Amino acid sequence: MSTPATSDDMSTSRTLQAGEIIKPYVTNEQAIELVHRLYGLTVTSIQEMVSYDDRNFHVQVENSHTNPNISSLWPHGYTLKVLNRIESKMNKFVEEQNSLQQYLANKGLAVPVPIPNVYGSMWSTEELPVGCEPNKHGTQLDEFAVRLFTFLPGTPMINVPYTEDVLFQFGQFLGRFHSCIQGFHSKVLESRISIWSLNKVPSIEEFMFATEEKEKRELVMDIIEAFKNRVLSTVDTLPQAIIHGDFNENNVLVLVDAESKIPQYKVYGLLDFGDIHKAPLMFDVAMMMAYAMIECTTMDPLMAAGHALAGYLSEKTLTEEESSLLLVCMAARCCQSLVMGAYTHYMDPTNSYVLQTSRKGWILLRKLWKADWDSLYSRWKDIIRSKNKK
Repeated sequence: MSTPATSDDMSTSRTLQAGEIIKPYVTNEQAIELVHRLYGLTVTSIQEMVSYDDRNFHVQVENSHTNPNISSLWPHGYTLKVLNRIESKMNKFVEEQNSLQQYLANKGLAVPVPIPNVYGSMWSTEELPVGCEPNKHGTQLDEFAVRLFTFLPGTPMINVPYTEDVLFQFGQFLGRFHSCIQGFHSKVLESRISIWSLNKVPSIEEFMFATEEKEKRELVMDIIEAFKNRVLSTVDTLPQAIIHGDFNENNVLVLVDAESKIPQYKVYGLLDFGDIHKAPLMFDVAMMMAYAMIECTTMDPLMAAGHALAGYLSEKTLTEEESSLLLVCMAARCCQSLVMGAYTHYMDPTNSYVLQTSRKGWILLRKLWKADWDSLYSRWKDIIRSKNKK
């Protein structure tokens, strides 16, 4: 049953509770039916994409359609997104998120753009089962927000070699995003609180039961304490704005020119605005650097973070105070990713995507936390200076 979107609920503050199941259960057949019934499009191919808490499907469609609100079809297909049950209840957040993505697209940034359904709305709610499988958690049903977006071509950055240039572009693209979003204001998005907000790092203690090794739990607790003392005590003094909140290697797209003798890579697109919120701008930078480090196999991962930072600084600046907090925030983000990945897998063992970070993350987190920070900053500054000379 389809329910038209409404704007009554202003809540943006509810966060995930330990043991809570929030992912919808949607089969390919159900997704095809939703696209046809809600958007007047006939699916010719469908592929589910990886996701933490939502369900995302890439669909290709026939040339003909019955949607009076679509003037022309998008050539690369569409993404059907069924939102998790927490954010599905945040009506204003969903609407403002749609507005933000349209705003960024109008600014020339490559982002998915919401498509109106046959009723003229950018989203609706559908009654669907909760969980990984309908019979695993009973037949519990809930209302989930359903949207359709233009699908962006290209490949996630994780699928290309992490060259110095790709890493530089990674940071540079974040700087451009920060410049584009500067003029967008939304009280709803600014008040958004997510378990993935760096401000919520202390909350991951509630989910650490899924991390079995005592040594890992002690490391996380040590970093949480340092984050409380060094970052949360001064967070209000840092420059703040709306940030992406999850600028990682799976959410950034790369175009690949494989026809040249040496393949060329262009970082160009940004996905997944589910963690958008107001916070210190340097939180985004630290998260971006952490992800640049975790999946890097082409060089010293700690230096990969330096190349990404150099890219960001080619577009924007950081104060000395912001720069001094980068390492603690990088470590805190690694903790979030590792602990929440273990927890999500504990709740849904079929979701191997959430363990992607853990394969190398714990080793790199220890390396980062034991590093001589003054020496590391010095090496990053050498990279930044060398990039400035070019």
